[in-house]
Formats: sequence, structure tokens, C-alpha cells
Amino acid sequence: MSELGDTEHRDPSAGENPGSTKMSFSSIAPTSNQTSVMTFTLVGFSDLSPPLQGFLFLLFTMAYLCTLAGNALIISITMSDLRLNTPMYFLIRNLSFLECIFSTVTVPKLLTTFTPPGQRISLIACATQMFLFSSLGVTECFLLGVMACDRYVAICNPLRYTSIMTQRTCVVMVTCTWSIGFVLALEQILLTFSVTYCANDKINHFFCDFTPVLQLACGDTHVNEISLFINGVFVILLPFLLILFSYVNILSIILRMKSSVGRHKVFSTCGSHLTSVVLFYGSSMVVYLGTLRGGAGSSGKLLSLLYCVGTPLLNPLIYSLRNQEVKRGLRTLITRKLIDLRIDKH
Repeated sequence: MSELGDTEHRDPSAGENPGSTKMSFSSIAPTSNQTSVMTFTLVGFSDLSPPLQGFLFLLFTMAYLCTLAGNALIISITMSDLRLNTPMYFLIRNLSFLECIFSTVTVPKLLTTFTPPGQRISLIACATQMFLFSSLGVTECFLLGVMACDRYVAICNPLRYTSIMTQRTCVVMVTCTWSIGFVLALEQILLTFSVTYCANDKINHFFCDFTPVLQLACGDTHVNEISLFINGVFVILLPFLLILFSYVNILSIILRMKSSVGRHKVFSTCGSHLTSVVLFYGSSMVVYLGTLRGGAGSSGKLLSLLYCVGTPLLNPLIYSLRNQEVKRGLRTLITRKLIDLRIDKH
């Protein structure tokens, strides 16, 4: 009866006013300083002058196109020339493929941050970019370690090289590097987005990275920071120590070589990989192991450019300019294409 009585005394127009529903929803919603953020703003390089931003936009666009073209060329050369069907070039081909995806995850979004509408990124898109970037970065760390092991076996145990570095072994090692990358990235993503993000939504970076995003969290991120640091030590230092061990042994072999031709051949083979390692690991260590919040700030963004834009761009040059076999493969590929064009014309 009381319910019927309430109904009879209720204003008939109240149930028909759509505004009353909105008021009811807003009354149970969190206050403004507790509302969860559903989109972020990537600050990028918006603090620079417009002419400089325009120059950087063109520079990064050209770098991205050259990265795709250069790495695609390395993949084509190593796949078309049967003489390059070896474990070393199988790993280089995987590295080039990884670099194409790695740069695609960050650079296109970096280009859109030069216009205000493009600076916005949804929570889902941010998490996806963070997951892909993290998984690919971890994969590259371990892939460079696997490449160092390949050079170690080839130089220190040449007679057993073909029996150790079989096609199956190479496929298993590459699969493991990708698997480790995806598992560690997934773990970190779940931990990162288990906290609430509110109030400030401006990410002081040109892509969604862990440390700049965690700075926007409302709650305690102590556990997240410790987890990031432990994973960083594992992901960066473990492959780096493996690379260091490999090249210390390789160097001892080189110093014992009497033939200058042999030493030059070993240096040319290993020099490309070492250059790539120094570029990638040097910048990564400073950013992710320097401090627990090393990914933010102007210095962090500049160093991030080195491994997001610089390393993928330079890798094709590093592995081709100093490699006679790749140059020979390029000449073979060009000759074959020219012959095909002549045949098509006739």
C-alpha cells in the first residue's frame, strides 16, 4: 500500500524527464578528482616551436619509410639468395622483420602527436601499444643475445657449427625469444593497468611506455616500479652478459689468429652485430636501469628516439655496408630483377 501511495503522490512528469536519469547517474558517479581516465594525451614534442615540429615531422616520416624499405630489402636479399640460407642470416632476417613491426608500433603515433587531435589515445589503444612495444623490445634483447651465441659457435667451435646451429635449433631459439617477450609484456601490462588512473591524463612521452604512464596513477605504484626494475634487469642484463661472454671468447680467438685475413673476416662478421648491440643496449640501459622513473622527461624521450627510430633505421645499413655477402646478394637480386624486366618487355 505504501508503494501505491508513493506512486499516487509522485509527479507524473518526473518519470518522463530524461534529465532526471542523468542526475541520478551523476549522483552515484565518483567525484571529479577520482574519475578514472579513459583517454590519455601524449605530450610528445608539443613544447617545441611549430617550425621545428614541422621539420621533425618530415624527418621522422622519412626515417620511418627508410626503415621499412631497408629492412624489407634485407629480408628480400636473405630469402632470395640460397647462399645466404644460413643460421646467421636467418637471425638477421628475423631481426629485420622485428624492426619493421617495432618501428610501426611507435613512429606512426609519434607523427600524429604533432597535431593536437592526434595526441589523444584511448586507454585500450595505450595498453595495446604498450604491450606490443614491450613484447617486441624484450624479443629484440634476447634475439641479439641469440645472435651473439651464433657468432660464438661459428668462431669458437667451427667444426661443430653445422651440427649445433641446425635449422630446428634456430627456429626453437627464435620462437623462445618471441614467447618470452609476449609473456613478460602481458604480465607487466596486467600489473600496470590494475591501478586506477585519474586527474592528470598527460603522458610526458611520444608513446605509451610504462614509467610515464605509471606517473599518472592515483594509488601506490611501488610494486609496479619494483617489478619494472626486476624485469628490466632480467631482460637487459641477462642477454647483455651472454653477449659479453660470447665476445670475450671471440676476442681471445681473434688475438690468437696469425692470419690478418682471418682476423679481418671475423671483425667484419662480428662488427655489425656489436654496433647494433651498442646502439640498442646503450640507450635501453640508460632509460630503463638509470632510475626507476627513467622513461620520462626530455632526456628520456631523446634516448627513446635512439632505439625507437635510430636503431631500426640503422640496422639495414649496419648489416649491409660492412657485409660482402649481403652486397653480393643485393647485386644478384638487382640483376635478377633487371633480367625479369627485359623478359617481360620482350
